[in-house]
Formats: sequence, structure tokens, C-alpha cells
Amino acid sequence: MRRWPRRKSWSPRTGGSRLLCCAALGLLGLTAFARHMPKIAVDRVALAARHYSFDAGRQGPRSIVFALPPVSWRDLRQSDAPHLREIVSQCGVGLMPALPMSGSDWSGIWVTLGAARAAVGAPAMPIPEPIDGKWRIDLDGARRANAHAHTGATPGLAGQMLHELDLTTAVVSPGRNGGEGALALADEDGLIDGVWAGEGLTDAAELRDALARALRQHAVILVDLSAMDSVEAADQVIGDALEMLSSRSQYLVIALSPRAGAVGTSSTMQLSPIAMRWTTWPTGSRSGLLTSASTRWEGIVTAADIAPTLLEWWAGQPPARIEMAGRVMRIVESYEAAQELDRLDLMLRERHRLQVRAGALYGAYLALLSVAALAMALWWREALRWLAAPALLGSLLPVGLLVSPLAGPGQAGQLLVAAGVAVGGTLAALLRPRSEQSLAVAMLAGAAVIAVDTVLGAPLMRRSALGFSVVSGSRFYGIGNECVGMLAAMATIGLGALMQAAPQRRKVAALAAIAAALVVGVPWWGANWGGYVAIAAGLVSVWVLTRKRRTRAAVLGLVLIGLAALVPVILDFLRPAAERTHIGSAAALLGGRADALVDMALRKLWMNWRLAAMASWWWVLAPLASAAAVGMLRRSGPARETLARKPYLSAGMWGAVVSALVAMVLNDSGVVSMGLALAVTLGALIFVGARGR
Repeated sequence: MRRWPRRKSWSPRTGGSRLLCCAALGLLGLTAFARHMPKIAVDRVALAARHYSFDAGRQGPRSIVFALPPVSWRDLRQSDAPHLREIVSQCGVGLMPALPMSGSDWSGIWVTLGAARAAVGAPAMPIPEPIDGKWRIDLDGARRANAHAHTGATPGLAGQMLHELDLTTAVVSPGRNGGEGALALADEDGLIDGVWAGEGLTDAAELRDALARALRQHAVILVDLSAMDSVEAADQVIGDALEMLSSRSQYLVIALSPRAGAVGTSSTMQLSPIAMRWTTWPTGSRSGLLTSASTRWEGIVTAADIAPTLLEWWAGQPPARIEMAGRVMRIVESYEAAQELDRLDLMLRERHRLQVRAGALYGAYLALLSVAALAMALWWREALRWLAAPALLGSLLPVGLLVSPLAGPGQAGQLLVAAGVAVGGTLAALLRPRSEQSLAVAMLAGAAVIAVDTVLGAPLMRRSALGFSVVSGSRFYGIGNECVGMLAAMATIGLGALMQAAPQRRKVAALAAIAAALVVGVPWWGANWGGYVAIAAGLVSVWVLTRKRRTRAAVLGLVLIGLAALVPVILDFLRPAAERTHIGSAAALLGGRADALVDMALRKLWMNWRLAAMASWWWVLAPLASAAAVGMLRRSGPARETLARKPYLSAGMWGAVVSALVAMVLNDSGVVSMGLALAVTLGALIFVGARGR
């Protein structure tokens, strides 16, 4: 007969330890519940209170946006504006790309706020007119302007979504502005629920009365103070509004400057300040740096992020409209947010100045190199060898400029570091006896620096003069189009040189090529679809040019490029919607629509033409560089004779050209990508012709 094990009797030692374990597990569970569930419950309760108590009259929730006069962050910090300083010290603060004071597209910022996507303004500023108890503003001009510019923006989208939530909107615009801010809150029919605007509101008492009526009757209010003479004058109005809001338990306040103010002697290419504060019982507001998924950069947001933030505050979830490129603003808590923003603002301004100076110096260097290479290739062939080191130095200078932020602040120090890195890389490469070995060392090392920085979150690109175009609002994360051009040329030339120097390393070169393309394209690293396709096209071109049956290889290569182009899109769609990059957003917006695809292509062409037209030196440097390349590659040219004996290196050179051309077509600032890719290629080409072996 089987005997069951005898149950042990309870004892203080065994029973007490079990009770302690259970108590510890229960405490951990309660801690997790206390950390997460109350927040969720409070958010849901706050949402219900905001959405359903709007009709409760004066005590209902409100959201208000203040548009400040043109001001920089530094001037705002130094101004005598106590109410704004109070908001800045108790809320989230950040910087925002905005129109310069000299910008002519003044209404574009209002259309951007209303469309949640970068937009252009109407040729003539429309004025709201009363109609059936409401106000209407003509959006036809803004629609035509955005259709002509192929921005993909829908004027009035944010106002339409607010009206769909049964929320009323209003604009208070004192002074000479005629209520143009209605462009930001009007719905798709141009309707807005209330407007108080014009010269009649210059009196303080009348303006205060208009604010009181707007806050009493409407849920979302835009107070346009941008026409006021100073921030101090606007601060008095903001103080009155905050006093009226003090009796409410729930409100959201956003203060921004739609146009950047002058800093020193420069009134262009600046970032403007933005602040956000909310009071929602019982959580209250937080202080820190503003950020969003649009920028992924603490301290920087975009104008397109304002509307999604308002809509989430009222509706409790991010907007689901694919036409909205903006994302909800968040606050990263920080006890020294203002000081951190001081440093960020200074760094971005210094970086822009360095970018202008370094661009001029690099362009002048390439022009002199081109003239010298052309003259020596045509008339003084024996002296061409003197250009080997300067040519390779010209290819590596952009890499040095990328690394230069390691020197700390100061333009002189960063330029010296850039030159030192380029000289050191050139000397290390020249130690190799053959040109393909030297190029493999120099190009692959430069490509590795860019790739590693991209994988690490672009800490160098954020601070480098070759970094993101933050001021123009074109890119904030991933890899910038400037570095795309450099990486494309260096990867293709370097891998071609590697296969020429060590043919047994072809498999290693193939793996390195795939890695370089993925670093640029995958959403969590480079997030640059145009640059990814450009690099893939260049690398596939290298493979095609080294095949015996090139026609067959070219067809297969086109198929491979087409399939590869889908990889970043698929990877982005597999991520949560809130974490998707602009790659997934653009793909969702296209959705198989041929007209949207045509608009995107035309927009890229238009932006590239504008960039080329703005750079006057481009029209001088491009002919000189082209003439130097022709002189090196003519029938009896020095580079052509050398490349004829080195087919893999020659394929790498042509692959870099293919990458440059594809990047120009697919990227918004493709002219920049193409220019840097061809600059690197020109230096490598002159080096091959000068080295001669």
C-alpha cells in the first residue's frame, strides 16, 4: 500500500519565510500597479473631463495658443516678460524651425499649423469675413499654392478635426493683423467659430474683454500677438489670459514665435522658441525639454507638431489622419531645461555659421584643385604627381569636418581638427604602395566613421557642420543627405578598390555593401530611403560593371534594386504607428495614389532647383570640376590609362557617379548629396591619375 508523504506541520521558520516571500511579491505587484495603473486611470478621467465638460461653461477645459512677436530664444530669456518667464520655468520648452524675419511667405506658418504638415502660404493674405453667425476665411489660394508646390498639405485639416470633436475655435488678433491666424484653426470649408481682430483691439480694456469672451465661449483659441511691437507688450496680454485661466482645473497653453527673431547681425536661418504648459487635475504640468517623434531630438520640435498635440490633449489619442506629418509633442523632464536649451541654441547657431564658412573654404579648395588638375593633365603631365596628396585630402576633408565637433565649441578649433583628421588619413593611405590600396584604406575608413556615427544615433552629425538641416526643418534624425553623398561615394569606391587590391575578398566586400545600405535605410538607424536606394544602385552598378554578361546582370540588378527598395518600408510598417519614421508616413500617404507620387517627385525636383539656384558658387564649381574630370578621363588622360588596368576600381568610380545621380533624384536636398558624392569621387579620380599605379 502506497503511503503519501506526510505533510509537514507549520513552523515559524518555514511558514514565516513563505509569508515573507508572498508579501514581497505582493508588494512588487502593488508597486507596479501604483506606478502605471493610476496614471492610466487619471489620464482617462482627465480625458473624460476635458471632452465632456466643455459645455459646462466658464469652468470647462480650454486650450490656448499664443503667437509671439519675432523673437529668438536668447532675447526671450533676457526680456522683461515675467509671465513668459514663469511659463518657461514651469513647463516644457524647445526650439522650432520658423520663418526668418525677412521671409516673404508669412502665411505659410499659419497654413502649416492648420495642416500639421510643412506648407506654403497663399499669395495674398486672406481676411476672415462673417457668415451665418460664424466666420469664413478663403482657403482656395492656400490650396492652389500648396498644390503648385506639391507639399501634400491639406489647409484646414486641424480645424476640421477639432470641429469633428464638437470643439469650437476662435482667433483673437489685435493690431494690424486682420485675423490671418484663422488659417491655423479654420476647418476645410474655411469656417471658424469666433474672430476678434483688427485695429479696434489695440486698447488694453477691449483686448481683455475679447479674451474673456473667447475663453468663455470657445474651447480652442489662438491669440495672435505677432504684430505687437515687443515681447514685453505681448507678455501683458499673456498675463491677463493666464489670470482668466487660473480658475479652471484643466487647460493647455502653448506659446510660440511663428517667425524667428534676429540674433546679432543675422536675421535669417534662426530657430524660434516654443513653450508648452498644461494643468490637468490632479497631475499638473512638468518642466523639461520638448521633443516629438518628428524630430527625435530633445529640445527641438516642428510647427507641424502643434495640431496633433492639441488634438491628443482633447481626444486622448494621437490623430489617425495620414495627411498629418506632425507628431504629438512630449516633455522630457529636466531640472535644467532652460540652461540645456541655451547650450543647444548656441550650438546650432555656431554650427550654421561654421557650415557657411566651411562650405566656402571647401568649395574654393575644390575649385583650385580642379584648375590645377586640368592644367597639369593637359600641359604639364610630369607635375601631376604633386597632386596625389592634395586630391586625396580633398576627398577626406568632409570626414574631418564630421569629426570636428570632438574639438568642442569654436570655429577655429573645429576647422583645425577637420584639417588634421584629413591630413592624418591622407598620410596613412599614402603609405600603401598602390593606388587601389590607398583608396581602399581611405575610403573604407571614412565610410566606417559615418556608418558608426549613424548607428550610435548620430552624435557627431547633430553637432557637425555636415549634420542635419535643422534650421530649414528638413531632417532631424537618422543620416542627413550630406553624409549620404559622402557614404555612397566612399562605400562604392572603397569596395571597388578593395576588390581590386584583394580579389579574394569579394564576399567580404559584398557583406560590407549590404551592411552600408542597411545602415542608411533601416528606420531605427539611417531612416533615409532615398539615400538607401542610391547606395544600393551604386553598389549594384559596381557588381554589374564587373560581370561579363552585363545586359543580363543589369536586368537582374534592376530587379534587386526594386526589391531592396521595399525593405525599409516593410520594416517601418512592422513598427508601432507612433514609432514610424517619415518613410512609413510617406508610404501610407501615397497608398498607391499616382497623383501623390507625381506630387512627391515634382516637389523633390522643385526643392533641388531652389537649392541649386540659391548656391551661386555651384555654377562656378560644377563646370570647373567637370572640366577636370574630362581632362583626367579623356582618351589619353592619366586617370583613364590607370583605370583601364584596374576594372574593379573603375567600376567603383562609376558606381559612385550612379549613386550621386540617384540621390539627386530621390532626395529632397539631392543636389547636396550629389555635390558631396561627386566631390569625393573627383578627389579619388585625380588621385588615381596622379599616382599612376
